[in-house]
Amino acid sequence: MARKEKEHETMHSEHSLTTYIIENNLTNRILAKRLGVTENYLSMVRHGHRLPSPKLVERVCRMLKREQKDLFPGYEEMRRKSLKRHRRKR
Repeated sequence: MARKEKEHETMHSEHSLTTYIIENNLTNRILAKRLGVTENYLSMVRHGHRLPSPKLVERVCRMLKREQKDLFPGYEEMRRKSLKRHRRKR
């Protein structure tokens, strides 16, 4: 399995960010505006194509009144891997 596919798989579960957005009757447009990000960026985060910053994760969790593990399963591990890769490139 390719690295991107693994990342995508790790960041999603039954109760991912998308599920909670739907449960709260939100749209990408509304949530993106409230978070101060573009719809396109939010969509990439929702689909596992971008890793959100810790600050954004915190804001989303606060807004949807959910824990990080519910909205972003595997986030901490992905963040560590991302930072490790970033340090190697320097």
